[in-house]
Amino acid sequence: TWRWSGHPLRQLRADALVVTLLSSLVRSVSPWSEAPPPVRRVLELIQCHPEHRYTLEELCALAGMSGKTLRRYVQLATGMSPSAFVIHCRMQKAHELLIETSQPLKAIASQLGYPDQYTFSHQFKKYFGQSPQAVRRNIY
Repeated sequence: TWRWSGHPLRQLRADALVVTLLSSLVRSVSPWSEAPPPVRRVLELIQCHPEHRYTLEELCALAGMSGKTLRRYVQLATGMSPSAFVIHCRMQKAHELLIETSQPLKAIASQLGYPDQYTFSHQFKKYFGQSPQAVRRNIY
């Protein structure tokens, strides 16, 4: 196998950085470009600020449509409900922060709008199938 600078852990870090870079690139290309502009605005807002505790009323006001209509468009564009999309965006950002920074879990949880690191860790494990600590251990 190929080893960067002769050390397998460095190769793992390099691989993780490549995956993060590619993930960011994929996210920068809007997968919901076919969605109506108001729905794209909502999705982009959630993706850029996943830490905010959005209410359906806020999102409906931004999109200028009813809750039922917004839910339908978000489901069509993302394959998820609005609340599941918020969780998805939070988890993607959490994974990125775990890989790219050495911030404590408590700081990451707070930065992503979770009340504490335990709620964050539970959500992370439910989403990824492993704890944030395990993800970080596997990277470094």
